[in-house]
Amino acid sequence: MLMQPGQTDGKWINLGGDFAGSVVVLLEKRSLAIFGLTPQGKVLTAEWDPQEQEEVRWQTIDGKPFSFLYAGKDNGTTHLIGLTADPQILALSRQHEPWSDRWTSLGTLDDVHIENTDTTTEMV
Repeated sequence: MLMQPGQTDGKWINLGGDFAGSVVVLLEKRSLAIFGLTPQGKVLTAEWDPQEQEEVRWQTIDGKPFSFLYAGKDNGTTHLIGLTADPQILALSRQHEPWSDRWTSLGTLDDVHIENTDTTTEMV
């Protein structure tokens, strides 16, 4: 559910979709790019212009079922990174073309090495 721009009376509108877990919303020039995971782990996405569209048209991005999904933008490219149950890390990117189902494997969680980034600062 989302509040329409300019609304101050607290009325929410239902955008539809069936999600389990978090939903990621990215700002586009005149719309919102919305991404989320269904209870089955499928990726649902929609681009919604609240000024022009009353309904959201959801589409599924094919691929393995995910347990976690991240979405972000960099220089006009939208990136999705998903974590599967086995635990593979998969990535998918696009600029202006439709979403494909050609996810790129980034390895598994076992391949990820995270160094200790804790830094302490002494106060004098």
